[in-house]
Parts: sequence; structure tokens; C-alpha cells
Amino acid sequence: MDVRKVHGITIKDDLAWMEKMDSSKWKKFIKDEQETYSSFLDPLRNYVEGVKRVLESSGRISSQLRFSKGNVSYGHSGTLNYKWKFNHIETIYTCAALFPEGDFVWSIEDTGSGKENYKISCYSEQGVKWSYEGVGPFVTVIEDRCYSLLAKNTLIYYKIVSWDKYSGSDFRVHYEEKDKKYNLSIQGETFVVRQSGTFQDLFEITSSSLKVLEGIVTEPRRFVCTSIPGLYLMWSSRKGWQASKKTFILPSWSTATPETLEGNLLVTKWYGTRTLYRLSKKSPEIIWQGIGEIMIRGNDVRIRKPGCRSIWWNNRSRHNPFDTFPKKHQLSIRKAKSKDGTIVPFVLLMPHNPKGLLIIGYSAYGMSTGLSTSRWNPFLYAGYALVIGMFRGGGDHTPEWEDAGRLEGRENTLEDSIAVVREARHICHIPANKTILYGRSAGGLWVGGCIARYPTGNLAGCAYMEVPYLDVLRTTTNPELPLTDLETDEFGNPNVRISDFKSVLAWSPMELLVSGTPGVNQLVRTGLNDSEVFAYESAKWVVRSRRLPGSTVLLAVEGEQGHFISGKKGLEQQAQDIVLLMEFINKTEK
Repeated sequence: MDVRKVHGITIKDDLAWMEKMDSSKWKKFIKDEQETYSSFLDPLRNYVEGVKRVLESSGRISSQLRFSKGNVSYGHSGTLNYKWKFNHIETIYTCAALFPEGDFVWSIEDTGSGKENYKISCYSEQGVKWSYEGVGPFVTVIEDRCYSLLAKNTLIYYKIVSWDKYSGSDFRVHYEEKDKKYNLSIQGETFVVRQSGTFQDLFEITSSSLKVLEGIVTEPRRFVCTSIPGLYLMWSSRKGWQASKKTFILPSWSTATPETLEGNLLVTKWYGTRTLYRLSKKSPEIIWQGIGEIMIRGNDVRIRKPGCRSIWWNNRSRHNPFDTFPKKHQLSIRKAKSKDGTIVPFVLLMPHNPKGLLIIGYSAYGMSTGLSTSRWNPFLYAGYALVIGMFRGGGDHTPEWEDAGRLEGRENTLEDSIAVVREARHICHIPANKTILYGRSAGGLWVGGCIARYPTGNLAGCAYMEVPYLDVLRTTTNPELPLTDLETDEFGNPNVRISDFKSVLAWSPMELLVSGTPGVNQLVRTGLNDSEVFAYESAKWVVRSRRLPGSTVLLAVEGEQGHFISGKKGLEQQAQDIVLLMEFINKTEK
């Protein structure tokens, strides 16, 4: 039994022994869980190959190498990864980030085992010219220098460094961050953001120095960085959105929040709807508007709508993009009313007479919600309705929307998700026992919170979580973990602020989970090499969820998997999980 005191209050944890993840008891637990998962999957393995073929087909379409620069073609591959190749060579590489230029590529690659340890490599058609280990997933090239960030330890990036881009020699350190609350990231092609939660400042990398463009201030800010040196958009709570240069006439920000600015193309968002503008010194021209993700690489644009084939368009075209539509589902933006009266948008893909309902969401760190549905095609083909929730805390609307889901606002996110689940079930006429909730990483906060509040299954009867963040109080009161200091402005600092301690108790899934989830079948997937959300969080959650009988709670755990999965192994896992989830729903019909 572990005892921790916070503000004089004693907190006991009978499962704290799991946190070291190295005892014989832990190893036996993991072995037993792997065997339990396999025993449930074994009778269903004949169905896995069919689901995997659907996922493979969807993946080939979504990861096509449609972007090009210099002698290189590239595209997205899985979660936060890229695939690329030289145009005259068949070999395809996978990486976390890349910068193509002429006949060369500077690539950031995971060194293996999923622990998010990266190296930078310079490639030509003849192979690797030079490499350097210990960097973050960032790279840019400016004139004769290649720039990246050094990692202090996993997930902490604190030095801006560079090399001669062709030889890898002449290593230089341009800046070292000494405040442990701040992390660095490279955005656009020339900018470095120094960030602690909502507090940011901005540097520009030039050929001779590092220039401070916006210094730290005591108010929240956001930046939209471009590939054009010196051009960026900045939001502050006092002045709203402003441009660093009056290069173009911009639209009104009263109903448009800027998301991406590349060349003369601007993408804005508003309650989940995006607009693509072509800018000039005259009025902005609307090129496309609708429900979808928009990615710009030079003059090439990809628009990805839920349930639809991607739209490809070139800025040099005389015609606007031709729209696409789902084959068997209706696509729409719907709205739910949260507990405090806030209107919360969600995307709905609805077939005629749906057989079940899958609700996915993330809503953290101000990140825009992903709208790709290719991973969920097996559910769509089986006649399920699909909902993508855009709760407060996510980057689907305004900066104020993002901040309303931070700190004590995490309870807003939970209430938003509950409202969306209820409204979606009402629209689709789907009962709780045929409703699946899905969340990944910080998305585990809303899913875990929902089923902890409604453990008998009267909100949703099934939950699927991958590498979920669930044990917030233990994590945020442990300064030895890599992300604790960096995330005090996102999830709070209960050790210091009693208001944060009180709010975490109100929304943290592990604190809300009292005596099991007897009415909710769960599948929780984690990896032993995860450095962002440690595997013991999932393990503790599963054990506590089983404290009352009545439901199936499975832990899928992989020894060499980290926070992200990709490739054939990841595809196999996804297919297995989907088969199990469908079996959960099928059993409720018997």
C-alpha cells in the first residue's frame, strides 16, 4: 500500500506496486493478461484477416505518396508518421519528420522499440550520408545548415542545434533552454516555439543567428507559423489575431480561426468546419468549405473528409476542388448542449438504420480533432454510425475553446462528451449496449471519465482505449515523470495549487472509478515501452474495473510497443481489436 500526502490529505493506492514495472509479480501479471487476451481472441481469429484486408486497403489509399518536393515523393503513414521515396528508386522509408530538398532528404527516425528515441539522417540516392542520435522529431534546412532539437531525455527538447547539411560536420549549439517548464519545437521551416502550456514565445532561425520575434508575456498566446521567413499569425488574449506582416488581405476572425498559412493559401476552422482561402491584396477568395482536414504542401492540397475519398487539388488549377461524398452514410455537423449550456459540435456519419454506434474523440492540448475515418472502415462497412466529438480542450474552434478544457476546465470536456454521447444515441436510435466509446492517450480522460461515472452501462456499454491517460492524480503529483513539469498548465499542479487538487478529483477517471464497471465491456491496449503514458496506468485501471463482476475487461499489452504503432504489427493489432469489439456488441444481441 503506497501512501502519498497532498495538502495534508492522505491518498492511498493499493496498486502503486505496479508503477515500478520490474518485479516478478508485475511480469506474471503481464503474462497472465496476454494469455487472457489471446484466449478471448482465439475463437475469432478467422475474422481477423478479413478486417485486416479492409484496413490495408484503406491505409494504401490514405498513405499514398502524393506530395512531392525535389526528387522525393512522400505522404502520411499511420499516426504522426511519414513515408517517402526517391522518385527513381523503389525503396520506401518511414520516418517521424522529413525535409526534402533537391536530391537529398533529411529524415528523423525512431531508433526502434517504440521508446521515442530519435536520430537524424541525411539521405541521397546512394544511401545514408550521415546520422546523429539523440534528437527530437523536428528537422529543417536553411541554406547550408540542417537544424534539429537535442533531447535532454525522452520527450524533453531543450537545445537548438545544427550541422553542415551535406557532411554532418561542424556541429553547433544555437540555444539551450534551462527552464524545465518549457519545451522547444520547430514549426514551419524557420520558426522555433518555446512553450509552457498556453504561454509561448517565438524564435526565427536565420542563416547567421537565432532571432527572438515574440518574447514571453504573462498571457496565453498561439502562433500559426508558415514556411515564409518572418511571416506568422499570433493570437493573444488581449489583442486577438494579428499578422506579423501585411502581406495579404485576411478574412475576419469573428467567424474564422486560422489553422494553417502556406504561401497564399489559408485554412481556417470554426466549430469543426474548415475553409480554404486563396489570399491576395484584394478580398480573400473561398476555394473550399466543409467538414474535413486540409493539408498543404507547396501548391499541392489534400482535403480529407470523414467517410470519403481524399480530394487532391493544386493551387495552380483554374478550377476549385471537386467535392466527394460518402457512399452509404450521410455526413453532417450536429450539436449537443453541455451541462452549462455550451453548444458542442460533433461530426456524424450515419447510415440508414444503423446497427451500432462508435464515438471517438480526443480534445486536449488544443490539438485539432482528426477527421480521418479510414481506420474505422470495418465499422462503417458493417453498418455502424460514427461520431467524432469536438469537446472543449481540443483545437476545433477558438483559443478560448481550447483553454476552456484545460485545468479545472477538464470537467467541461467530460460534460461535453456525455452530452454528445446522449445526443448521438438519440439521433441514431442506438441503445447504450450497442455504443462504443474510443479514446487514445489523453482521449482516455473523457472515455474513462464517462464509464467511471456510468459504470453500469447506462451511457455506453463498451469502451476501447489505447495507451490511455487515466491516473491523473498520481501522475501530476510525481515530479520524476518526464511530462509532469511540462503539463502543469494543461492538467494542473495539485502539489502546489489546492484548486488543481480539487478539480483533478472531480474529473480524473481513476478517482471517479469507485467499485468497477460491471456494465461496460472494455478493451484497453498499452505498450511496455510507452514513455508518455506508462503501461501501469492501463494495468491499474483494468484491475479496478474488474472489482465488480458482470463485464469483460481485457488488457492488450505489447512488450516492444511504445506510444505509437505502425506497420504490419500495428495493422494486425487494430484488426484484432476491431474483431473483439464487434463481438462485444454482437453478444448484447443474443
